[in-house]
Amino acid sequence: MTTGSDFKAYNEPLKLVLCCDVDPDYPHVPLRDVNTGIIERAPAWMDRKGLNGRMASGEKCLSWKGVEKGIPELIRIVEENGGIKISWFLRSDWMMEKLYGRWAWLVDEYRDTWLKLAKSGHEIGWHPHFQRYDEHTGSWYQELEDEAWIRDCMTIGFENIRKSGFDVRTVKMGWDFHGNFTMNLLNELGLEGDFSANPGMVSHGFKDKSGKHLINVYDWSHTPEHAYFPSKNDYRIPAKKGETSLKIMEMPISVHSSKRTSSAPTAIAKKLVRSLMNKNFARKVPITLNTNEEIFQKAMHEKFSRYSEPLNSYIIIDFHPYDLLEPGILKRIGKNIDTIERISRRAGIGCQFLTAGELMDWLRPHVSVRCGPNEVDGD
Repeated sequence: MTTGSDFKAYNEPLKLVLCCDVDPDYPHVPLRDVNTGIIERAPAWMDRKGLNGRMASGEKCLSWKGVEKGIPELIRIVEENGGIKISWFLRSDWMMEKLYGRWAWLVDEYRDTWLKLAKSGHEIGWHPHFQRYDEHTGSWYQELEDEAWIRDCMTIGFENIRKSGFDVRTVKMGWDFHGNFTMNLLNELGLEGDFSANPGMVSHGFKDKSGKHLINVYDWSHTPEHAYFPSKNDYRIPAKKGETSLKIMEMPISVHSSKRTSSAPTAIAKKLVRSLMNKNFARKVPITLNTNEEIFQKAMHEKFSRYSEPLNSYIIIDFHPYDLLEPGILKRIGKNIDTIERISRRAGIGCQFLTAGELMDWLRPHVSVRCGPNEVDGD
């Protein structure tokens, strides 16, 4: 068990950031992993209807029960544990405009909720998805190649969320996707912090309904677990000597060691093992608020075991509003928050809840910036 003696060299309070990707309630299409062939099924408590039929018929409604019911219940728990702040990353992208006629529809539709949260010290950030609709196949998919379309999606999406009246400094990309083009464009747009990285993790994606396109693709295979200023040439890593850093800071989601076992049939399990061995999949998984208490405690002790300097003294956890609809989940989240506070008190350091922007500002003096041979720091 972690004790106060483990932290003699560094006794700053643990910094904890809770990030919420504010997405609709259910998956848009059934997902089949391209490496394992395993279908990712929606939990029983979620509406399994796909969006494709609705799009074809002109129906524009998505379900937002996580926002309408889950968030108020979570806030009730948060208010009972005074001092907890959450960073809410809101959709403003092409899909919202296609379905609702407004890029920042989510911001406008639930404006009273976001205003109340912002006044209470919470943060509003941006959560763009590159979800595009294929008229020929009737499928939504993740646009990965059309840079002109991606630029418009990002530029117009960010312009509209800024017009909404919130001071948006931070971003968390849909499906955690990035490439050099998108990271450099965020830097160009003036975003200060990105929270998309899943350090050491790779997703080769799932086939959409048509089997023609992929969704949920990302590559953070070489990314460290600590904050860094990305290289212009490789968004996944800090700039090397002689390279130039971008001004935007990358702050990866916190991960922990996983020893998962598969309950899939033997043939599928063997295929899964082969893909894990051959495809550079991660041996770690993100820490989530809805993890069962035993695994969550182990994850916290693992993080605390490396608590020795500013770059190891914070934890970033993300979740979705639809997570909050699962029966019993709010009670589990409350217990996991209590676990963090209890372990940090026992260690003699305490716990401090920060927004994404507050963590970014606190980390900035501790993260190295590199300049190219013809540049000076601060340019």
